Amino acid sequence: MNTNHKLDLSIIICCFNGEKYLESTLDSLLKQSHLDYELIFINDGSRDSTLKILNKFKSRNKYVKVINHRFNQGLSKAWLSGLN
Repeated sequence: MNTNHKLDLSIIICCFNGEKYLESTLDSLLKQSHLDYELIFINDGSRDSTLKILNKFKSRNKYVKVINHRFNQGLSKAWLSGLN
């Protein structure tokens, strides 16, 4: 993404062991008609295939950004890392 361009919408989603619902959530978000947005996913130390699923979607879509925390840091820290 062009970092000089101001986006209309940023969606930050924190994930922890969310493989069961993640693909349907991503599919729904990526079907949006709004063109000027980004999806920021923070994997907060998941032990399932959450990170693998997020990286698969990231490789297919320029709107997706993935931040990975190796260890669970809790919702507040995960969410704040998406703001940076």
